[in-house]
Amino acid sequence: MPTKMSRVRPPSPAPNFITTHMKHKHHIIPRHAGGTDDPSNLVELTIEEHAEAHRILYEKYGKTEDKVAWQALAGLIPKEHIMRDLHQVGRKKADKSIMEKYGVSNPGQLPHNKLANSERMKKLHASGDIPFIKFHNRPDYLEILEKAKSPESITKRKNSFVKIKHQQGVNNSQFGTMWITDGKTNKKVRTNEDIPQGWYKGRVCKK
Repeated sequence: MPTKMSRVRPPSPAPNFITTHMKHKHHIIPRHAGGTDDPSNLVELTIEEHAEAHRILYEKYGKTEDKVAWQALAGLIPKEHIMRDLHQVGRKKADKSIMEKYGVSNPGQLPHNKLANSERMKKLHASGDIPFIKFHNRPDYLEILEKAKSPESITKRKNSFVKIKHQQGVNNSQFGTMWITDGKTNKKVRTNEDIPQGWYKGRVCKK
């Protein structure tokens, strides 16, 4: 992304109290692109102008931060989607920072975290205080396992999930996403995004 962006000031919408009186401070160079809070980098826009400014930035540079800002300001997505998308953006930034600094893809792979987890698991194994080990040692373990796999149990769980809205619709962590692959690499994208050339829906299993 270029270090300098031109000011974006779309035409004003039909006047009403909110559009003519409520103003937002818009970063000409977004903070996610290195922009600062210096007055020279700020411009006052109405809510609709602000949404339109981020729409233009998103279409020009393709940054998720601008897409979320545009759709949130324009009221195009619910709060749950806003929080989910911002969380994903934050996670990607954190993962990228860890990869650049330590050469690993998630915090659990950091040396000090691996050591701490290893020591914790050693203590748990020594004490036998691990839930799944306790469960596996139960004399009726196989009987419980078979019962859980029965069609009646599966139907009962599904009905319970629907009743309490567990992992349903927007509450599902995978809602609105899909896997795509180029035959070698897999990646997850939003369902409303265009599939890049050479990619297709699905994923390949690594051998």
